[in-house]
Amino acid sequence: STAAAVGTSSAASATPSAASASLPSTAETAAPSAAAPPPRPRIIIHHSADDPKAAARAKAIAARVAEQGDATVEIRTVATPLKQDSVRLFFDADRSAATRVRDAIGGEATPLRDFRHYRPQPRPGTIEVWLGTPD
Repeated sequence: STAAAVGTSSAASATPSAASASLPSTAETAAPSAAAPPPRPRIIIHHSADDPKAAARAKAIAARVAEQGDATVEIRTVATPLKQDSVRLFFDADRSAATRVRDAIGGEATPLRDFRHYRPQPRPGTIEVWLGTPD
């Protein structure tokens, strides 16, 4: 075999052959680093099914987030009216993306809620927006 020929030839150990030169280095075969980039954000916008204004807001927010081009956006309806807008964060690595989403819907007046304790956790990159229904 090629590996046996390379291993037994003294010339091959002194001068790399074409076969051994094409083998990946240990740096190339090492496990991926823990600092891999976070997954593409997945923004899920929830609004009350009975609130046409919230539905319109959800569509407008989805369009704004989609214009940024770095996230997928879903819109979902819920049966229960919500009192206040909020953004839910499930992973520390998603804090920057969650803050950008919060800024797109109302800035610091919109609470950024810590849901890191929630189980079962959604996949990393998931950020939830819950749109309130004003009285």
